[in-house]
Amino acid sequence: EIFDFSVLFPNGFIASEINNIPLFSQPSTFNYTIVKKPIAKETEVAFTLTVNENINDDVDLNTFLNLLDIDNYKKGANQSLQINKPIKVDREGNPAANFYDLQTPNYRLRGERWRVDDDNPGSCEWFPTNVFSVPVIVDKNDLNGIFISDNGTPNDDSDDIYHHRYKIGMVGPIAGRTTNPFGLKNLLEGESSDNSPGFNIIEAIEFFPANGNSTTEGKISIVAQNLIIVRSSDDRAFSVPISGVGTYKVIDAIANVWQMSFEITFDFSQINGTIITLPMVYNNLPGQPEPPLLNNTCFEVIQL
Repeated sequence: EIFDFSVLFPNGFIASEINNIPLFSQPSTFNYTIVKKPIAKETEVAFTLTVNENINDDVDLNTFLNLLDIDNYKKGANQSLQINKPIKVDREGNPAANFYDLQTPNYRLRGERWRVDDDNPGSCEWFPTNVFSVPVIVDKNDLNGIFISDNGTPNDDSDDIYHHRYKIGMVGPIAGRTTNPFGLKNLLEGESSDNSPGFNIIEAIEFFPANGNSTTEGKISIVAQNLIIVRSSDDRAFSVPISGVGTYKVIDAIANVWQMSFEITFDFSQINGTIITLPMVYNNLPGQPEPPLLNNTCFEVIQL
């Protein structure tokens, strides 16, 4: 596969200052090459990326090209390019519907995040968290949008809503407000909660039933993307790429209790140069027991 992209310089550039230096990082997560094209415009440098390997349909691929610091130039808000190849497998069922409830106002997933123990410095603990979860609305011509929510007009599909059967989002229920996806607000201090678009995620988690058709368990993938977080003190925007994998299963079929268990990676390179991976658990109903303690590292709050 081959595709083109560009690094933009809205105010122009001096060719001698950028000709022989790298403009972005090139992580080695898969086999690819990047070739710079001859400069044809005063406001951009164009590149061609070629994927040099065949990647199976049941494997996802995610990486980010991040702009590097260049003397005499200032990076804008969009500092990363995401390269994503989603998993393509045959699936049945509607697992996403187990993790939202349109009939319950202000429905939230309840869970546990792994954090520093306030009472025992140097130790970690599970701590409660919650997040507003919603279905992902899709166009009715989208083959994935097979689950239909009928708004009550018989024999008239003009007001029907089509939902993705294998994805959920995390979005606050009030316009102009946000939620706390993956406990991200608890990892940061100094963020502008309602001015940070990254605190509302339209597509957050994707489900893959075991064997393609299991009605009780499967795998999940955190939808890899850049979350834009704004600092409250000066409105500076930071890009925080996320990714992760895990599993989901029914833990009490009679009570209809479902659980997700996963690890999520936050790339805070633009903020403090760190990349951290944290375990998390989400349940569709409150009142579930706390998971067993782990040996995993936990992290202090990050100052923006």
